[in-house]
Amino acid sequence: SYRIVKYIRRMDLVTQQDGMRIESFRTKILNADMEGSAFDESWSSLPVLLRAQLFIIIPVFVVYLFLFGTREMLARNIALDDLPSSEEILSEDENFEQLDSLIVDERDRKLIEHIVRLEDQQIKDFHQVGIVYGARHMRTTIAFLMQKLNYRVVQAEWVKVFDL
Repeated sequence: SYRIVKYIRRMDLVTQQDGMRIESFRTKILNADMEGSAFDESWSSLPVLLRAQLFIIIPVFVVYLFLFGTREMLARNIALDDLPSSEEILSEDENFEQLDSLIVDERDRKLIEHIVRLEDQQIKDFHQVGIVYGARHMRTTIAFLMQKLNYRVVQAEWVKVFDL
């Protein structure tokens, strides 16, 4: 669904990859996500019924998004605070826990492994590090940085995704 959004002209959106100016950092970029083979292995371990549901639901959602999707609809569904809302907690679904574990938790663990490795390498030197990950992943990342590595926020900058 992320890839198709850029083709919906009425939304006037771009993907992160197309919108970010990272050419000058190309040689310093570290892919901290799961390897494709590890994802495939975990995906294969999900229940067959869940995978079948996703193979049906996702194409239907993408067609719906292409035909009827609006910025307002996206904004309602991607808004996220630093702590889970009561609505998020109440809408948790046992059937999708394993999928959430794969897409969020396992990828968070991988990201944190990379952060720890980078922290160990850079012990006494000051370095700026940018973490470009989806908002849902930042809850765990920020908690780890602040609670385990004793980081603190000195400056923050909001990045506006789009206006409504």
